[in-house]
Amino acid sequence: MFRDTFFKILFFVLLTVAVVNFFGNAFFLYWEIPWLDLVSHFGGGFWAGGMVLWLYQYPFPFFSQNTPRITRRSALIVFAILGAFVIGMWWEIYEVLIYPAMLQSENYFFDTITDLLMDTAGGLTAAATYLLLHKHDFKSQEQSN
Repeated sequence: MFRDTFFKILFFVLLTVAVVNFFGNAFFLYWEIPWLDLVSHFGGGFWAGGMVLWLYQYPFPFFSQNTPRITRRSALIVFAILGAFVIGMWWEIYEVLIYPAMLQSENYFFDTITDLLMDTAGGLTAAATYLLLHKHDFKSQEQSN
C-alpha cells in the first residue's frame, strides 16, 4: 500500500506544497510572485483529490474490507474532483478565519474562484495520474463485466 507509486507521488507533492507554502509565507513570496498561489492550490488540489482516491481504494482502518471500490473511470474522476473541491472550500474557510481582513480585499472573490479552479484542476490531474498508473486494474474489471 505505501509502496504504491501513486502514494509516493502524493507524498512528494505534499512535501513540495508544504515547502512552497512555508517559504511563500515566511518571505512574502505570495505577494511578490502572484502566480505562486495558483501553483500551491494546484498542488494542494492534486494531493487532496489523490488522497481521497488513495484512501478509498485501499482498505484502511475506517473502511471495511467489504467497502466497494471505485470501478468506473468516470466515477473515479468525479470522486477526485469533488474531494479536491470540498477540501479546497475548507481551506478557503480556514484562510478567512485566520486572516479575516482578506475579505476586505478588492480581488477576494476573484482570488477565491481561481484558487478553487486550481484545486479542481489539481484533483482532475490526480485522477488522470491515478488512471495512468492503475490502468491495468480498470482493464481487468471492464473485461470481467
